[in-house]
Amino acid sequence: MMELSKEQVEFIEKRLVEDGVKYWDIRIEMLDHVVSDVENQMNLGASFDHALQSAFEKLGWDGSFDAVVKQKQSYYSIFNRREIWKELKDFFNTVATFFNYAILIALCYFFLGERTFIKIALTSKLVIFCAVMIFSLIKSQKVFKSASLLASFTFLSLQISLLNCFLFLPKVFLNYDQLSTEYLSLVLIVLYPFFYVGYKTFFGNYRKTNTIYQKLIEG
Repeated sequence: MMELSKEQVEFIEKRLVEDGVKYWDIRIEMLDHVVSDVENQMNLGASFDHALQSAFEKLGWDGSFDAVVKQKQSYYSIFNRREIWKELKDFFNTVATFFNYAILIALCYFFLGERTFIKIALTSKLVIFCAVMIFSLIKSQKVFKSASLLASFTFLSLQISLLNCFLFLPKVFLNYDQLSTEYLSLVLIVLYPFFYVGYKTFFGNYRKTNTIYQKLIEG
């Protein structure tokens, strides 16, 4: 049974990078497929170069893998959305998370006349997102070069964009100089499940992809 050498595998990976496969998780998936296909073809008598070209063309190579990468990015985005909706359902169906959510609603009602509590709660979301941003920049090789993690990070960024819209659009278009505490409390309550699920999904995906990443760099 023919097995490719380490140098041949590294050559294939280099070709994938040169042909547009910049996300390492997509590259691992494609590398595994190409190596298996090339080995099978070489066992049937094909040369390495011919087998490699044939394997690339089967994957959709047309001078580059740009179209293939976009398609796989779309798949990761769809998978991420499905995972998020599943987590949202679990959020309301799990006793612990629903209980915490009920406590938040009760606190918002109890401190309805206290803007300080609402400001601290909303500011904490921005602070946490900034912490995630710093974490992602430090781990940029894993996060921003992973199609899966990038999809999760994009969802988190969307939550911050929604928060900013709720906070600033009324001032810009409705000329409200000061938003009511009731309104701010409602924004906090509505967005909390999405923030919770967004962070849980992001760090859950990070743990899974980090395991794969460590195997990649150690291999």
